[in-house]
Amino acid sequence: MSNGIWRLNSRASLREGPNGDEGILLDTYTADICSCNGTAWTILQIIKKGAAIKQIVAGVRKEYDVSMKVAERDVLSFVRKLKSMELVDGQ
Repeated sequence: MSNGIWRLNSRASLREGPNGDEGILLDTYTADICSCNGTAWTILQIIKKGAAIKQIVAGVRKEYDVSMKVAERDVLSFVRKLKSMELVDGQ
Protein backbone atom coordinates (compact mmCIF):
# COMPACT_ATOMS: atom_id res chain seq x y z
CA MET A 1 0.00 0.00 0.00
CA SER A 2 1.32 3.37 -0.93
CA ASN A 3 1.33 6.51 1.16
CA GLY A 4 -1.73 7.90 -0.61
CA ILE A 5 -4.63 9.37 1.31
CA TRP A 6 -7.31 6.95 2.51
CA ARG A 7 -10.91 8.04 3.07
CA LEU A 8 -14.16 6.35 3.93
CA ASN A 9 -16.28 5.56 0.90
CA SER A 10 -19.66 7.29 0.75
CA ARG A 11 -21.39 3.96 1.37
CA ALA A 12 -19.68 3.62 4.79
CA SER A 13 -21.57 5.04 7.74
CA LEU A 14 -20.25 5.22 11.31
CA ARG A 15 -22.40 5.09 14.44
CA GLU A 16 -20.65 5.95 17.68
CA GLY A 17 -21.23 3.85 20.79
CA PRO A 18 -22.40 5.39 24.08
CA ASN A 19 -18.86 5.93 25.40
CA GLY A 20 -17.45 7.31 22.15
CA ASP A 21 -14.54 4.88 22.05
CA GLU A 22 -16.19 2.21 19.91
CA GLY A 23 -19.11 1.89 17.55
CA ILE A 24 -20.45 0.24 14.43
CA LEU A 25 -19.59 0.51 10.76
CA LEU A 26 -22.55 0.17 8.43
CA ASP A 27 -22.25 -0.59 4.73
CA THR A 28 -25.27 1.27 3.36
CA TYR A 29 -25.03 -0.66 0.08
CA THR A 30 -25.09 -4.21 1.48
CA ALA A 31 -26.56 -3.46 4.94
CA ASP A 32 -23.60 -5.28 6.53
CA ILE A 33 -22.94 -4.13 10.08
CA CYS A 34 -19.55 -4.45 11.74
CA SER A 35 -19.03 -3.96 15.45
CA CYS A 36 -15.81 -2.02 16.03
CA ASN A 37 -13.54 -2.32 19.03
CA GLY A 38 -11.49 0.63 20.24
CA THR A 39 -8.60 0.09 17.84
CA ALA A 40 -10.85 -0.26 14.80
CA TRP A 41 -12.82 2.80 15.91
CA THR A 42 -9.64 4.85 16.27
CA ILE A 43 -8.55 3.86 12.75
CA LEU A 44 -11.97 4.66 11.29
CA GLN A 45 -12.06 8.09 12.94
CA ILE A 46 -8.70 8.93 11.39
CA ILE A 47 -9.67 7.59 7.95
CA LYS A 48 -12.94 9.54 8.14
CA LYS A 49 -10.87 12.74 7.99
CA GLY A 50 -8.58 11.36 5.27
CA ALA A 51 -5.09 10.20 6.12
CA ALA A 52 -2.02 8.40 4.84
CA ILE A 53 -1.04 5.06 6.36
CA LYS A 54 1.78 6.75 8.32
CA GLN A 55 -0.72 9.15 9.89
CA ILE A 56 -3.09 6.32 10.79
CA VAL A 57 -0.24 4.35 12.40
CA ALA A 58 0.83 7.45 14.36
CA GLY A 59 -2.75 7.92 15.59
CA VAL A 60 -2.97 4.33 16.77
CA ARG A 61 0.38 4.60 18.56
CA LYS A 62 -0.72 7.83 20.22
CA GLU A 63 -3.86 6.16 21.55
CA TYR A 64 -2.37 2.74 22.43
CA ASP A 65 0.96 1.58 23.82
CA VAL A 66 2.04 -0.58 20.87
CA SER A 67 5.24 -0.87 18.87
CA MET A 68 5.58 0.59 15.39
CA LYS A 69 5.67 -2.92 13.94
CA VAL A 70 2.43 -3.99 15.63
CA ALA A 71 0.65 -0.74 14.76
CA GLU A 72 1.70 -0.95 11.09
CA ARG A 73 0.63 -4.58 10.86
CA ASP A 74 -2.77 -3.92 12.42
CA VAL A 75 -3.46 -0.77 10.39
CA LEU A 76 -2.46 -2.37 7.09
CA SER A 77 -4.53 -5.46 7.82
CA PHE A 78 -7.61 -3.41 8.71
CA VAL A 79 -7.30 -1.04 5.76
CA ARG A 80 -6.90 -4.01 3.39
CA LYS A 81 -10.07 -5.53 4.84
CA LEU A 82 -11.96 -2.25 4.43
CA LYS A 83 -10.69 -1.98 0.85
CA SER A 84 -11.82 -5.53 0.05
CA MET A 85 -15.26 -4.55 1.36
CA GLU A 86 -15.12 -1.39 -0.81
CA LEU A 87 -15.58 0.83 2.24
CA VAL A 88 -12.46 2.96 1.74
CA ASP A 89 -10.98 4.81 -1.19
CA GLY A 90 -7.27 5.29 -1.56
CA GLN A 91 -4.11 3.82 -3.00
